[in-house]
Amino acid sequence: MMKNKPILLFDFDGTLMDTEQAIVQSYKELFRRYRSVEEFTRDKQVEVLGPTLEEKMREFFPEKDVHLLQQEYRTYQNEHLKELVQPMKHTFDLLNYLKEENYLLGIITSRRSESLYRILDLFDMKNYFSIFVCHDHVEKEKPDPEGILKGLEEYPGREAFYIGDSPTDIRAGKNAHIKTIGFLHVEEKKEKLYEANADYYIEDLMEIKEILEEIAH
Repeated sequence: MMKNKPILLFDFDGTLMDTEQAIVQSYKELFRRYRSVEEFTRDKQVEVLGPTLEEKMREFFPEKDVHLLQQEYRTYQNEHLKELVQPMKHTFDLLNYLKEENYLLGIITSRRSESLYRILDLFDMKNYFSIFVCHDHVEKEKPDPEGILKGLEEYPGREAFYIGDSPTDIRAGKNAHIKTIGFLHVEEKKEKLYEANADYYIEDLMEIKEILEEIAH
């Protein structure tokens, strides 16, 4: 009897979609308004790629209302989305290959669903995926495995992979007891990503094809 192909779950920001400029420029606008652009150093710009908005905003703007800041951040980002967001290199090559090979795909992200769907619609990507778990669908954020486990609820016992570009993604996958793939494409994040000890590492999304071919034999 042929076994089911593994389910592939993806982080979104920095994995499937290059949203770095959207995130960085939105934070930079808040620093311009409430601190100074000079204080938003490259180290801070790397820091904001991954954690939740609430976590970093409490750290950077302790005197401000976090919910109002999030509204300002999202308003700015939505107004500039098309110019600041683009698919990662080979995203569509990989998705087309996986679709042709009948893999079940999902997105597990800390981004809110409204924002995720807006970007997916912008790039006509939504139909590739069957599973969506966003910030507003869970009580606990990554590295808690809630989002991943929620995504796999309807597929008990199925082998699954979680692919992400941050140590938090890898820890979430490990906490959910599934295989993990670390995507190494930001030089400043490589050391910490290696420390997270993923099962596999890639520097190009199409290397996932090689991993799948390897485990199939």
